[in-house]
Amino acid sequence: MSPTLDEIAVADPPEAWAAVGFEVCDGVIDVGAVRFGPAGREAGRGVFAVTARELEDEHPDGLPLSLSQSPPREPRAEPTPAGAPRQAFFRLAEVILEVVQAPPGSREERDADAPARFWGLAFGVADLAATAEALGDKLGEPRDAVQEGRRLATLRREAGLSPGIAFMS
Repeated sequence: MSPTLDEIAVADPPEAWAAVGFEVCDGVIDVGAVRFGPAGREAGRGVFAVTARELEDEHPDGLPLSLSQSPPREPRAEPTPAGAPRQAFFRLAEVILEVVQAPPGSREERDADAPARFWGLAFGVADLAATAEALGDKLGEPRDAVQEGRRLATLRREAGLSPGIAFMS
């Protein structure tokens, strides 16, 4: 059996996620079978903890990734609302993990001895045009994605979420 994501902890208040169209219930967001826990700004910045089932190695390259002890949840409906030298995609059940090396000289480039980190999240949407209309100026212009035939748009930082967020058709 391959690994499946369980929970992703983000350093944002729940209200920030609700403001961009996510349904927050009892302080958490369920997207498919993955649970997001907005923990507030005091938790740090971006994605600061992730748990997965069937995980062989915890904390690969220093990532805050650990083994989940929670039973799988029933999936819920999804929300409606470049230049990297190396890039790879790994399927973790319904989630696709994208690994990207920051381009030399970019603001994302870090010390080679620094641990790896989670940069952002991408959500699949049925209708990118409807998502763009719902989010208005909080969303950047839709453009072609790396995956052929798909389009994506990124949430602007002004929307108030700390990890990078993209919506993809």
